[in-house]
Amino acid sequence: MTDIKKKINDLILEIERGNIDPKEAWRKIRELKNVYTKQYSEQSWHVYIGNKFQNIIYSTLKGYFNRLKRQDRKFENLSVLTQNEVEKNEIIHRKLAVKYGEYLLLPDADIVVVDYNFEDPWKSVILAIISCKTSLRERIAQSCYWKLKLLSSDITKNIRVFLATTELQL
Repeated sequence: MTDIKKKINDLILEIERGNIDPKEAWRKIRELKNVYTKQYSEQSWHVYIGNKFQNIIYSTLKGYFNRLKRQDRKFENLSVLTQNEVEKNEIIHRKLAVKYGEYLLLPDADIVVVDYNFEDPWKSVILAIISCKTSLRERIAQSCYWKLKLLSSDITKNIRVFLATTELQL
């Protein structure tokens, strides 16, 4: 099992570095799933890959943006941030926060795409938030709710909201 998980982690790193096409990496991960589920339960796989799914989406975007940056300097300020990185960056945190009564709350954003202005971070533009889930359940309603909250403010109304999922049936 450790060998399979290591191979998956290595694939995620290769995606992030832009060294492998995400479709090819996903194909290899599906092959590894077949090996994994012969040794362990299918449920065990779902728990494991559910925890890795956000990393795969993050790495895919980061790798894609890294390739764009190498091809054209106009993309050099595009950044992909995790929710933890957003919470540590006070300016991006405040630009993303939604007023809820007397409180400011962060929307459900596993990943945030930012056109980051390194010279003046207050001029940075949040382009999109992405919520990553392997199982939808109530997630569609939550994403719609946060989009409506973002639309209610001139500061956040232009932020796009995406839901990344492995669900095949919507």
